[in-house]
Amino acid sequence: MCWPAPTPLRRTRTKAGDHRPGPVDPRGLLWLTGDHHIHTQYSPDAQCLVSEQVARSAQYGLDWMVITDHGGPAHQKFSVESTNPDIVVARSANARTLVFQGLEWNIPAAEHGTVFVAPGKDEVGLLKEFEGTYDGTVTKTSAASAANEKLARDGVAFLGNAVRSGRVNDALMLANHPARRGVDSPHEIRGWRDADPRIAVGMEGAPGHQAAAIPGPGHEKNGRGYYDNGPSSDSFAGYPPESYVTYGGFDWMTSTVGGLWDALLAEGKPWWISANSDSHKVYLDTRRNATDTGSGGNNANTPYDATPTTPPAATPTRSTPASPSPPTATSGRASTATPSSAPPTSPTAP
Repeated sequence: MCWPAPTPLRRTRTKAGDHRPGPVDPRGLLWLTGDHHIHTQYSPDAQCLVSEQVARSAQYGLDWMVITDHGGPAHQKFSVESTNPDIVVARSANARTLVFQGLEWNIPAAEHGTVFVAPGKDEVGLLKEFEGTYDGTVTKTSAASAANEKLARDGVAFLGNAVRSGRVNDALMLANHPARRGVDSPHEIRGWRDADPRIAVGMEGAPGHQAAAIPGPGHEKNGRGYYDNGPSSDSFAGYPPESYVTYGGFDWMTSTVGGLWDALLAEGKPWWISANSDSHKVYLDTRRNATDTGSGGNNANTPYDATPTTPPAATPTRSTPASPSPPTATSGRASTATPSSAPPTSPTAP
């Protein structure tokens, strides 16, 4: 995903305590390539250290990245604080890469989303408060209901208020794999954006886990992005069966001409699409984490080992994969990352 960042980012106080982006000279914009969906050992189904993920991201050309381990009670209670020192060290060791701390939000009444904030003195406190108050798993509000949908909108508004009050310099939210389970309804996505369009700015157009469809032990029938589901009791009834798979690796909401993404842009509502890794493990990696069963999956060959690995000197092949693979933004419908309106700004200046 590419993101324009102003240099420098200027903020204008429109009233006491109000911190909002001021006018930006377009001549100061530059493109930054990044990934807003990366997991580490602080997710129960992932395995890489923060240092490994950041070093590999920098090695393969990312300008910015977000650590987004799975939200939930344990993450809120322990991991937000535990992850931060590792991120601080990784920032120092990779000075040319912007490393953001975030989380994968269990959106009330919906799917997952990336939430992240600009580095600062209250990044840990804000993320902990947000997760403890608005995470669907923590608050037991994952089921579809009007009250739970409102809680999700309130969560976006909370982040916006935190930025305007100066508690953090910036925050962003993007919907992850939005059509995978059919639980992100059109009105919910519109509701998140309308709650604060400076915070809720887009969704994954090309979700991670693209290698899931490569035939192999443990995922013989998986689709790209692990899009191989069907409707449940919480799914939006208006979604057809074909919405639960990807098309050329792209989410149905993005790939459908006249679909939700087109509709939002036609309504004059800027809504970005992204391509990212959703990195948990690496295709054909032999390291195994605590959740692997040892029954023949890609990571079932060796016991769990948290020792950092040295990035390869040469460009990896399928036998020596990279983690994560950086996304790119190119022209054409299937990979565009640009809406018809002015783009949002990155939380910090490079």
